[in-house]
Amino acid sequence: MHMQFLDTDEAPELEAAIRVAADVDCQWDLFLANTYTLNQLRELDFSVVRLPVDWFVDWLNQLNNLKH
Repeated sequence: MHMQFLDTDEAPELEAAIRVAADVDCQWDLFLANTYTLNQLRELDFSVVRLPVDWFVDWLNQLNNLKH
């Protein structure tokens, strides 16, 4: 969904949220590619994969900083 809004003239808060969503999407792909082999990915239960909590803290901070 966020890809549809990447090139819009929305409010700065919405633009930042879209950038964060795009970063989450990108980091998910990179995390999988750098953590698992292709064979593991073919059989992986993605519901058990967890991105580092620190990343979510950083994304939340990015969004919270817009309010100030």
